[in-house]
Amino acid sequence: MFQKVNLPVNRKLLFSLIVFLLGGLISGFLATSEYRTIPLAIKTIDKSRLKVFFLTFSQHYWLIVALWFMGLIPLGFLGSYALLFGKGFILGVTLGFILKAEALFGAYSFFKLLLWQFILLIPLTLYIAYFSVLISFYRLKFTNEKAEINLNSYLNRLLLASIVIVIYSFIMALSVKQIITP
Repeated sequence: MFQKVNLPVNRKLLFSLIVFLLGGLISGFLATSEYRTIPLAIKTIDKSRLKVFFLTFSQHYWLIVALWFMGLIPLGFLGSYALLFGKGFILGVTLGFILKAEALFGAYSFFKLLLWQFILLIPLTLYIAYFSVLISFYRLKFTNEKAEINLNSYLNRLLLASIVIVIYSFIMALSVKQIITP
């Protein structure tokens, strides 16, 4: 069913994924434009580090698994683009609410709270989305290359993503002392 892929990076595909992510981010930010002031506060959480770990892991792992699964479906590239746009939209809404609630200090709060997400999860999401769309295109025969896809290689990408999300969740469990609450 699947065999090995030896393709150079498709820059147009990668660019389109980045555009969808940024489009979602901008759309999410603009969706908060009608809110003048929002009563948000940074509060210390009272949850155990283990609970923070599991909440963080489950919150981010579903997107990666959904993106990975979309690669197995011939029209899955549509779902991959939609999920990527949604991820950007959520980040944009978060940025918009924080900036509107805390003005310039909101940029610092956004940076502080989402730094590791931009370092680890956004590149990971783009990585999985890239292969998901590439494999979906291959299954639809949109690519002319003689690429062959190996299911083990594709599973290894999911394993790598799982490890990165575990590391991210571990970092959040150790470092997060504040959450945004209404």
